[in-house]
Amino acid sequence: MAEDDKDWPEPDRVGKQELEVRMGDDHIRFTCSKIGSLLDVQDSKDPEGLRIFYYLVQDLRCLLFSLIGLHFKVRSARKVGEWREWEVALSSRYMRKGWSGGNVGNYR
Repeated sequence: MAEDDKDWPEPDRVGKQELEVRMGDDHIRFTCSKIGSLLDVQDSKDPEGLRIFYYLVQDLRCLLFSLIGLHFKVRSARKVGEWREWEVALSSRYMRKGWSGGNVGNYR
């Protein structure tokens, strides 16, 4: 792993952000103070590494909230009994875009 958090701002009374990564036998934990905006990133000693961390955390947060939202959409559609209508609407939307079902990246 190429990144290191030694030049990142130390956690303070405001809080901290942590990311723990395990790859095979390797285990690393990145820790820094709470990042409020990209201005905090630019003012640090390692702006490039902290910027990568900032965007990774934002992407992971977005993925997590999307999965949670999808879970409740599917659950509520099943609960109301509209599962089949939802499935047909979703598949027709992808068919209009040229999605072949086998390859996710097969848009035209």
